[in-house]
Amino acid sequence: MADRPRTSTIPFLRTAVSPDAQADLPLGLPGPRIWRPDDLARFLGVSRSWVYRRTEQNAEDPIPRIRGVGRLRFDTQSGDFQRWMRRQLDSVDTD
Repeated sequence: MADRPRTSTIPFLRTAVSPDAQADLPLGLPGPRIWRPDDLARFLGVSRSWVYRRTEQNAEDPIPRIRGVGRLRFDTQSGDFQRWMRRQLDSVDTD
């Protein structure tokens, strides 16, 4: 049987796409578009201090953030943030 596109498992997305193309699709994260550290911590189920530590320049796989706004904010629609979030969601053990 030939390989056929899988239906996406990304929330709110119900299109048939290949696994490679799926990596480039938006995640459909809940609004608002700009998240505060508390929003990200709540979504990931981690502490706010974990979020702050992961935004430091020397952190392993630092969280992409909006620079120059004076407060820590995350643009959930930016390509860098989407790729970072996808890596976090891919690393979750669902067993």
